[in-house]
Amino acid sequence: VGLGLQEEIEQSSGDQGLIVPKEFTGLVTFCCTLLVPLFSHGVGGLLFHPESWTFHHPLDGGRSHVTAQATGWSLIGVAGLLHLAFLVFGSGHEHVFLLHSGSVISTIAEVL
Repeated sequence: VGLGLQEEIEQSSGDQGLIVPKEFTGLVTFCCTLLVPLFSHGVGGLLFHPESWTFHHPLDGGRSHVTAQATGWSLIGVAGLLHLAFLVFGSGHEHVFLLHSGSVISTIAEVL
């Protein structure tokens, strides 16, 4: 009796208990990675600087601002590619690091 219970526990452990498929989670994180910075950059810039703000302002705002913007948008691109790779290569356990790495990089980029 004890052995049957142990086998059942071993079979039920892992990712079989997820309610939401990993593909859906990957798709949501990919969309958030791309849409959140666009929304916060677009709406936030317009709210804080309504008279002088434009969405496209290359090399405008001083060295630290330009460096932060270039780093942030580059990290968003890398995070988007990692999330896309997770969706393309499969959402198996061996590729879950792509999802987590992209999420961490996206968060760092948003802070910049």
